[in-house]
Amino acid sequence: MLQGGLFTRDWLTQGILESAQWRDLTDDAVDQAREQIGELLTSLTRRKAPVEAETEEKLVYPVLRLLGWDHISVQQRMDARGRNDVPDALLFPDADADAAAAGLDPWQRFRHGAALVEAKRWNRPLDRAAQGDQGVPAAQLMHYLSRADVITQGKMRWGILTNGRHWRLYWQGALSVADDYLEIDLGKVFGLPGCTPDLLDTDVTADHALRLFLLLFGRSAFLPADQGRSFHDQALVDARQWEERVARDLSDVVFDLVFPLLVRALPQHDRARPESTDDAYLEEVRSGALVLLYRLLFILYAEDRNLLPDERGPYARYSLTRMRLEIADAREHGIAPAARSAEYWGRLETIFSAIAEGDDELGIPPYNGGLFDPANAPLLARVRLPDVVTGEVIFLLSHRPTALPAHPRPRYINYRDLSVQQLGSIYESILEYAVEADGAGGVRPRADNSARHRSGSYYTPEDLVGLIIERAVGPLVDEVIAVFADAVAAGTTGDALAALDPATRMLDLKIVDPAMGSGHFLVSLVDWLSDKVFKATEDAAIAAGGGYVSPLVERIAALRADILARATAHGWPIVAEQLDDPHIVRRMVLKRCIYGVDLNPMAVELAKVALWLHSFTVGAPLSFLDHHLRCGNSVLGAWVRPTSLWLANRGSLMVNRHLAMIDNVAAAMAQIETIPDNDIAEVEQSKALFGTVAEASAPIDALLSMVEADTLMGVFDDAPARIRESAEQIATVGRATVAQMAEGDDEERAVKAKALAKVEKALAKAAEAERRYARAEAFKMVLEGSFGDPAMIATGAIEIADPALRDGAIEASAQASLLPSARPDDRRRLMADALVREARGLAEEHRFLNWEIAFPGVWRDLASQGRSGGFDAVIGNPPYVRQEMISPIKPALERAYGSFAGTADLYVYFYEQGLKLLRPGGRMAYVVTNKWLKAGYAEGLRRLFAEDAWVEFMADFGHAKRFFPDADVFPCIIAVRKPDAGPAPETFGLAVIPRDDVPRSGLAEAVQAATYLSRRDTLTAEPWSLEPPDVAALLAKIRANGVPLIDYAGVKPLYGIKTGFNEAFLIDTATKERLIAEDGRAADIIKPYLRGQDIDRWLPDWAGLWMIVMKSSSDFSWPWAGAPTEQAAEAIFAATYPSVHRHLKSFESLPDLKTGKLKGLRHREDHGRFWWELRPCAYYHAFAQPRIFYNDITWSSSFGIDVAERLTNNTGYFIPSGDPVLAAVLNAPLGWWYSWRRAQHGKDEALRYFSSFVESYPIPAAIDNERSAVSDTVSRLAAVTRTIRTADRALADWLRLEIGLAKLPGLLGEASRLDSDGFVAAVRAALPKRLLLTASRQAQLRENFAETAEPARAARAAALGDERTLSNIVNRAYGLSLEDVTLMWRTAPPRMPLGPPIPNEPSVGMDLVDMPVVVEPPSTSG
Repeated sequence: MLQGGLFTRDWLTQGILESAQWRDLTDDAVDQAREQIGELLTSLTRRKAPVEAETEEKLVYPVLRLLGWDHISVQQRMDARGRNDVPDALLFPDADADAAAAGLDPWQRFRHGAALVEAKRWNRPLDRAAQGDQGVPAAQLMHYLSRADVITQGKMRWGILTNGRHWRLYWQGALSVADDYLEIDLGKVFGLPGCTPDLLDTDVTADHALRLFLLLFGRSAFLPADQGRSFHDQALVDARQWEERVARDLSDVVFDLVFPLLVRALPQHDRARPESTDDAYLEEVRSGALVLLYRLLFILYAEDRNLLPDERGPYARYSLTRMRLEIADAREHGIAPAARSAEYWGRLETIFSAIAEGDDELGIPPYNGGLFDPANAPLLARVRLPDVVTGEVIFLLSHRPTALPAHPRPRYINYRDLSVQQLGSIYESILEYAVEADGAGGVRPRADNSARHRSGSYYTPEDLVGLIIERAVGPLVDEVIAVFADAVAAGTTGDALAALDPATRMLDLKIVDPAMGSGHFLVSLVDWLSDKVFKATEDAAIAAGGGYVSPLVERIAALRADILARATAHGWPIVAEQLDDPHIVRRMVLKRCIYGVDLNPMAVELAKVALWLHSFTVGAPLSFLDHHLRCGNSVLGAWVRPTSLWLANRGSLMVNRHLAMIDNVAAAMAQIETIPDNDIAEVEQSKALFGTVAEASAPIDALLSMVEADTLMGVFDDAPARIRESAEQIATVGRATVAQMAEGDDEERAVKAKALAKVEKALAKAAEAERRYARAEAFKMVLEGSFGDPAMIATGAIEIADPALRDGAIEASAQASLLPSARPDDRRRLMADALVREARGLAEEHRFLNWEIAFPGVWRDLASQGRSGGFDAVIGNPPYVRQEMISPIKPALERAYGSFAGTADLYVYFYEQGLKLLRPGGRMAYVVTNKWLKAGYAEGLRRLFAEDAWVEFMADFGHAKRFFPDADVFPCIIAVRKPDAGPAPETFGLAVIPRDDVPRSGLAEAVQAATYLSRRDTLTAEPWSLEPPDVAALLAKIRANGVPLIDYAGVKPLYGIKTGFNEAFLIDTATKERLIAEDGRAADIIKPYLRGQDIDRWLPDWAGLWMIVMKSSSDFSWPWAGAPTEQAAEAIFAATYPSVHRHLKSFESLPDLKTGKLKGLRHREDHGRFWWELRPCAYYHAFAQPRIFYNDITWSSSFGIDVAERLTNNTGYFIPSGDPVLAAVLNAPLGWWYSWRRAQHGKDEALRYFSSFVESYPIPAAIDNERSAVSDTVSRLAAVTRTIRTADRALADWLRLEIGLAKLPGLLGEASRLDSDGFVAAVRAALPKRLLLTASRQAQLRENFAETAEPARAARAAALGDERTLSNIVNRAYGLSLEDVTLMWRTAPPRMPLGPPIPNEPSVGMDLVDMPVVVEPPSTSG
């Protein structure tokens, strides 16, 4: 009764019951509608073959009126030029809208409509062209909706398509409009002849379906209601939440229960299990469990979507649907499976075999695809899991528990409600889940709670994916459509026009996701692009007129006829309704347009499963995908031309002889893409052709990988250009010279020993240089072809050293020989052999991907300077891997990428690689963290985007948790175009949506509304600030009128002391007093220090803590600095500072209770010369001078001047200057406003004051004109701050002692912020409920408040005036106008250091001409 993916079935059957609209629908209203609609249906179906006009007049329009649509306008043209854009009807929400539209041109009337309607003759197929009918109804409706979306500027996005029996509701905002509709079959609802409910209709009664029809097609559902949202809008949100809930529950089950169960059970039932459980077998178990899960996922999804005949025919008896119901029924009745029974496994094997090879008796065509090939999972062919295991797995994957009393039974999971993208994300989470031997002969998942996090498998929301696809691929589709429209306008007809057919040309697009994971982006892309292709067939017909039919229409019909003919011949239960046009188009898009790469081979397999599921066409095999989905490292690999030049410089010209084959290979790839894979023979043909491609390209691919390996081996980079003096020469001359030296006394012997050590060191250095030189020469001989074709050597087809020679080398090595008896040629050969093997190992370990060879045909003329081609679009969500994790491959990255920085994370290189992959004019769009906008490590990347790319669009969402709730990320989208021959754009679209304003739904609309044009010339290598033009101009003004702090002050920021073990060196006052009492000399090396939390605005707030300043002997002359051994040095240290020695000795080496390893002072990575010392520091003297402390992670402007000799630890930073001007500028409201936009943001919107940012902070030189006033005001603020703190602490101490408040709430800790009444109220709230404030106690509170806090309150008021004064001075120093200051407050970020001025606010030293009065509050969103 229900079809389509607009709303989930769970929501339609359960969630909607919770809505007020459902509860308000009375039984009487439903009964009346049932009677009236039933009469209309009966009347129409009595007619013989009702035509379209009859269906409209006798059924469609009367039903619409019953649904509340009283204002209907028919046959309204959508095009001002009078073309045939004419849907059957336009529905108005009310009489006012109808009246407002009456006086307008027909196409303008849609702006007042609520929905459009396209009606067809009774029971006409909606997804394919029917004999005698023109066009495909679904494509026509999509065309009209798209046109309406443009006309109404997105205000009318709903459409109804019906053939009288089937009623569909479409929404233009869906990622796949063709698939994501809601269909209700009134034939089944009313039990019309030939309309029999199927197995999946058992959970939907006819009454329930009718109520859904009345609610969701009724007029009220389209009207704005709650907060301007219609019932449809709310339904979309609710349905998505239901889907997410099911997906989350299923993810937990798969991760925590199903996968662990399988990895334990598979080895237990493996008849050929090896005696020892080695790594190879563990990997076989892991991959076997994954493949089994993938197979079950495929079948569950296919059956629930009626893609496999689980409801009819002989297959139904074996179906997983039948097993799911049987298992659930047995569990409900307490029937346990027999211990020895493996019936379920046998039925699964029957299904697997039928899908892989086909089974006419079961009515299953051969779908193949490799997923069900026994050779791909030999472990599964060896085992027979018992029913107790198989039944548990199937049950867990089929049901989810519920805590609702109304639903005590576990709920059946209908996989048609889960998107392929959601399912892929669920299964992707276990890709990094390793397994291990359990020590008792079994296998178990490795105890690693970070597996999910490490995999990086965060689900990217659909609206974010859609935005990326729209920005990257949308312009390419628009270009194709525009070319066709221009041709029509120019009068082009016939074959010339057909050659420009937009639907056909869209199938020539090549789009890649270089980090595809489970294929999420690619699945969504298939949806999106298939919609465009499908709709383009109708768009072209309307645009061209004259009976134009897209060549693709005939091709679709031919493919469908071929599949049906084969089904008839084999007796497969397939009907034409299952072969709709969108499904066939989806297969074409998948085979021709979709490319993907991932480093994880199981992720590649999962992506195939996801794409197969999404393009599953009944009766046709699973498409061959190996030619476009590859396993490899997207950022590590070689490019042909630079590699050929590199080889030529080393005497090798071997690349060219193998490149000639690539042209033939490209032709084979093109042929693969045109094979429709309609039957298994065509799949085998694709597979055979790809085998030819792989075989022909293997030599050049291996050679490129071998060269790429040298970027990690460093054979040529590390080798000297020539050997100046051999090790043998150094040994002969040096040792002879040393032998002649005198050694009559201790001093001469010492000199001689030192000279000998110097000779030995030079000898070792020379020997190493000879080794590196020999390696380079040997590798050069390989590349020159001295041992044979280097490409064939790289593949392993030619071995440099034969086994006998290699075995002899191994034996000699075991005897500690360097092969002195081997011939020089053999030594060189063995060295070359070892280098090639090392290179092959690296290529295999890192899975180098040589893009031009992996995807032949995407590029042409590979070795020439004029190489052409590339992908049309690159999309995705690159992996976010921190730079520490990629250290082993940094040498290769440094050589390959101009954006390289030692501290850059992996995603940076995906950006640059993405640009390399594009053809000129191609687009790239990624979602990734926004840290690159301001991070120092991304300077090269920003330069790349500014100078070598055309940025077209950016959207920044701040710290928006709604996209990735399980990850701490700052999502940002950028879309760029690779420059081509056209003019460079001057502007780009920019949308900045603060995290709190990111909508739960309607992201595309929100982004569109927030987008404005920004100038491209503002983008440089400097940190980017994404702001509107007026804000960008103010930022530029601040920078232009300022001098970098490092130049203004002549100093650089410094960080605090990094102890490496704070527990030892940071002590409280009691410990400090004890150490000094035991040894007075300890006072000399114990100094006060500030924690990060003690650093405050204007004046640090010392908490009475201390640091043992044990400087390193490398930069301080301790008495033990010259000791010959550590033991001697420690003895002197113990004698010099005995109490400190005893204290630090207790921290020398301690067991770590969590890891079992040792920790402590001796085990630090950054101690001084000896274990008890701090790491070297060259600026201890700076702590004794005036300085400005600050935190590098901060939520407020907190720069404080300190003149006392106090240190800080690693959480604090300081500017080694006490200049009050710096503090005034950095603490000013303008300073926070500027920093919010220029500094990098951290977790929870903290700002990161990195040293590079502080160094470059613009200080206005003009402020020197008011230096005296600044100095006096900053001094007063520091004094007032001290006064306020003293008062607050005194009052807090009094409350603890006199009132008995042991723990004070935050308000009472700063009582001077309250008035007297607020203070009393806060005390009353803090007291236990049993204690009451008597009148006398209240009077005592008010008296103490007046005495202690009131002066501090007055000081706060004075401080506010001083803050205003400084703010004015700073604003004037930057040359800000009245409009500039108004703009600053209007766009103020959260947590400004003071609020905006208010009318009549007392001003101290403030001129109202300089400081405007702003009445509106500051923005909290920035």
